[in-house]
Amino acid sequence: MKLSRYLLAHLCLWTFVCVLGAAAYALHVTHTRVEAEARTLGDNAVRLLDLQLSRIALGAEAGARFPDWALVEGLSIPPGTCLRLLHADGSLWRSSCRGSAVTQDGAAPMWFAQVYRRLRGPASPFEFPLATPADAPAHLRIDTAPGEELRAAWRAVRDTSVLVIGVAGGLGLIALLVVSRALRPASGILAHMTAIEQGDLATRAHDFRFRELQQIGTSLNGLAAALDASMRAQRELAAGILRAQEDERRRLARELHDEFGQSLTGIAALTRAAQRDVAAGQLPATGDLAQIAAAAAGMQRQLRELLERLEPAAIDELGLVPALESLTTRWRGLHRGQPDFRFRADALPVPLSPLLAITAYRIAQEALTNAARHAAARRITLDVRLETPGGTPGLRLAVDDDGIGLPVDFRAGRGLPGMRERAAALRGTVTWQGRVGGGTRIEAWLPLAEAADAAAR
Repeated sequence: MKLSRYLLAHLCLWTFVCVLGAAAYALHVTHTRVEAEARTLGDNAVRLLDLQLSRIALGAEAGARFPDWALVEGLSIPPGTCLRLLHADGSLWRSSCRGSAVTQDGAAPMWFAQVYRRLRGPASPFEFPLATPADAPAHLRIDTAPGEELRAAWRAVRDTSVLVIGVAGGLGLIALLVVSRALRPASGILAHMTAIEQGDLATRAHDFRFRELQQIGTSLNGLAAALDASMRAQRELAAGILRAQEDERRRLARELHDEFGQSLTGIAALTRAAQRDVAAGQLPATGDLAQIAAAAAGMQRQLRELLERLEPAAIDELGLVPALESLTTRWRGLHRGQPDFRFRADALPVPLSPLLAITAYRIAQEALTNAARHAAARRITLDVRLETPGGTPGLRLAVDDDGIGLPVDFRAGRGLPGMRERAAALRGTVTWQGRVGGGTRIEAWLPLAEAADAAAR
């Protein structure tokens, strides 16, 4: 719904409410005025008649007859009003009426007359007793013609309603113009939002005159800057992942070339020697055959290690915790307890996504490798547990050693940033720091929900 239509609808609604309120107030004022005029007329007439009676009683007007109605008729009688002097038994003594001023233009419509009669009911006459002596008791009665009060009420309601509608319409038109002009910069905000949606994160909203629009523009500029920074971080992360993959491919290629090439070259040389022996009618040397078998076994072992690095089978077969325990045991066996590799882990009550498991395994693998190569430690501990910092469940993985710690001018090589890039792909974190008294701690935290969402994508 357009804002202008919304404002116009509310303006019409509240104008109608104001008209009703003004009409009710006009009806009340008209009725009160009619009553006040009747009471004023009655009070003035009673004072005149009482004054006549008093003067006659005191002999000031000998021979005067009561009432001197000409004095009463000289009072200002409102249109449509009858002033009657009644005997004690209710019979008419004197009367004076003024005709109604109802005209065709001032006549109230039928529907208004019906509504007014329902609201006000039948008009009641006003009674005013005189301070008359016992031999001449009398009282005044004032009757107001219903048509006259109705005409006055209709004119008041009509004039008031026209005034309210005119004022409300004028103010509403001014308000619409002011609001339309004030919201004109909103088109610039929409254009800025469209540019952000289309990927133009360098655009910025200009300054606005009004504080509310300026706050919106500032928020949009901050959002664009945050999105731009996030996109740059994602591009850097993607580039880092590509570099890590390329480094891994080069390392695999180098190991295949160095290990497999050397073994294959030796097997080829020994095989040619065996072929020459067979061609000369001799049996191949037992030592050559043994070397061929040893080289083939070595290649098979190296192949298993490479496959384990590419896709650790223990994760699929056993799960993350047993796979990490097996990794720690293998490192302990390779180093014959120097350093001593230890493993601690809590039972994981929830199933982990494959992406989270392989990421945690690779981070632990790289952290143990760094500790084994550079820490000169006596004990290296891998600790795995589930934690919920800030209400977000995640996997906490830490590798501690009691080695030489980090030098003052320490600069991370490729292993530590590689671990950080792996964790960042799941919106996780990897930190490293030297420990007080010697040693280093590498810690990773991987959120469970983000890993599940990334796996689903």
